[in-house]
Amino acid sequence: MANGPIAAPRVLLADDHVMVAEGLRHLLKGHCDLVGTVGDGPSLVAAALELRPDVIIADISMPGYDGIEAVRRMREQGVTAKIIILTMFADSDVAETALAAGANGYVIKHSAGEELLHAIDAVSAGLTFVTPILSRPRPAK
Repeated sequence: MANGPIAAPRVLLADDHVMVAEGLRHLLKGHCDLVGTVGDGPSLVAAALELRPDVIIADISMPGYDGIEAVRRMREQGVTAKIIILTMFADSDVAETALAAGANGYVIKHSAGEELLHAIDAVSAGLTFVTPILSRPRPAK
């Protein structure tokens, strides 16, 4: 039996667009404990090692190296945080690549903010989360 309320997950945010990062900070307020914000791949890996967050939300397109390469490097260096890739790419192949690299979730930026909060809760509980739009049947080529 738990002794008191469950602590909010400690979240590290990585996005090179300041406006997007500010919007995400606002969305996460009250749901998570935001421990840091970075804007490029190398800074993400360094912050993950230093801050040891519970959850990392990483843009796929960042300077230095992209979010998927950052995931690979973090996993190689022993980062155990749950990692959600947040991207514009509604592409199941890219999602598969991200998950194979060690990501635990894949969310499209076109989704509602509630979907990201749901993804945080899901990966925090040990589940894999992929934005539902990618599970819809695709037209034949």
